[in-house]
Amino acid sequence: MKALATFDQGLGDAAGSAVLFPWRSRSSSCPVHVPADSGDFCACMATRALPAADRQAGLKLLHTMVGALHELGRYRADFDSRRRYIDLFPMVYWHTTSIELRRLAEGEFVYPLEKLRQLLIFYDAYKVNRDRWDATATAEGHWQRHFLAAAAADLEFGGVARGRALETPAAIKHVLMSGFSAHIDYDLPRTLRQSFRLSNGQTLASFELRRDFLSTAVTLRAASKSASNQVTKAVRRISSWGPLLRVVASLLAPQTIEQLYSAVIKMRNDAWTLAASGAPVPTGSVPSPVSDHSQLEHQGVVACGRRRCGSNQSPI
Repeated sequence: MKALATFDQGLGDAAGSAVLFPWRSRSSSCPVHVPADSGDFCACMATRALPAADRQAGLKLLHTMVGALHELGRYRADFDSRRRYIDLFPMVYWHTTSIELRRLAEGEFVYPLEKLRQLLIFYDAYKVNRDRWDATATAEGHWQRHFLAAAAADLEFGGVARGRALETPAAIKHVLMSGFSAHIDYDLPRTLRQSFRLSNGQTLASFELRRDFLSTAVTLRAASKSASNQVTKAVRRISSWGPLLRVVASLLAPQTIEQLYSAVIKMRNDAWTLAASGAPVPTGSVPSPVSDHSQLEHQGVVACGRRRCGSNQSPI
């Protein structure tokens, strides 16, 4: 696979233990808020970050994305309880999505409605393929490779940090990077191309959306800390063995993780360039899959009801 070859060959042995992204906080006056759980986000309150003309459509999208966040939260909980490699990628995905939604609610994106559309198209690609894998052990080719890698690691090691200590970083890296490759190298160009078509109907060209796209780098840095901490805690709950804990600590080595972060950012930028160029994308003419948005929206409305945040009130 393209991304795996890049990382395995480009980072060398010293980067073999680097798995997640590095953390660089913004200034103390503008911190990134990392939600503690899926309930730490209110779709109804977030509509205040949207232009008045977009709030009705935005509330529907926000409820839908809250439903998506709750689904990712279940994978995250499964990772905590079972520590399966197949739940490693969606656990990291939960951290990224939760921070993106929090930043959107705080008005950090220039085009929040377009950001929501991108987030939903992107999530659909993962969710549909994951559901298909869970039901039939098949998926689109790029996701099939990831799920097979995760299944092989779970079969060989019995889960994260259950194999030999020195094998844990390599297994985490391989599985996680296969997920990043599927989602960034393959799903992201298709997602962006589709979002450009939707946005052009509102006279927004792709270059006008690029600022928000680049701003996600802040999200990735923040998500790296919270996701890395979750992996570390999961390992510590099952082992107090010194060599294994030192291996886990090496996952957060700043220099090697910075190399990984830079490479992932390059993957994202390459995906943007390809999508904006009009050239064929890796997924060809196959449209991006679509999950059950009505079910996701219902989950989001229920979540707002639990928060008593007024989901039945007009967002205008």
